Amino acid sequence: GNMADGIYASLYESHKFQEPILYALNQSVGGKQDDVLYLVSNIFTGDSLFAFVAESFYPEYRYSTTYHYGVPSTDMIFMGYRFIDAQMHVFDTKGYSVWDYTFPFDNMMVTNLTTHLRTTFLSDYIVHYFTMGSSLTTMMTDRNFNLEDPIRTLNLFNTGNSEEPTNYTLSLSKWYDNYFILSGFRFKQGSTKGKRPVFFLHKMKYQ
Repeated sequence: GNMADGIYASLYESHKFQEPILYALNQSVGGKQDDVLYLVSNIFTGDSLFAFVAESFYPEYRYSTTYHYGVPSTDMIFMGYRFIDAQMHVFDTKGYSVWDYTFPFDNMMVTNLTTHLRTTFLSDYIVHYFTMGSSLTTMMTDRNFNLEDPIRTLNLFNTGNSEEPTNYTLSLSKWYDNYFILSGFRFKQGSTKGKRPVFFLHKMKYQ
């Protein structure tokens, strides 16, 4: 039969794949459902739980009018991909869904499509997080998926004064126990020739 657009999962059991289950539906943005794009993360693994994230975006454009010998011409210019949300899906060791959650994104846009939201299983808690610019956004639940710490955003670095603003590209990865590795580059906007991006590496504890 007809299958809706979205993200499907199929349980492998009794030496065969079972009927696919739809986990993420396409969303309509401004009435243009076909414009919505999905990216699916890698599988995040814990001792008894597994998760994946399906993030949704839509392309955003602006229109620019130019004149050639008095004749107007309108061009559509691509601005980037606007985030909609991230749909998190957690499964047990048998492949059955145990929790779903829609993680909102607030006014975020990128020029290259890649997944951002990550899920990490700690001993007693589950942490969901992503980095954007110099900020880190987190949310924590317990192992029964009760909210322990709501969505919050922390600015990790001073982005500099108005005369020499600073940009960051961050990456956060689980290391061991409650410790994470934060790495990335720091660079000045409008840097003069000879000023190079600075690589940094930090150890962080989630508590």
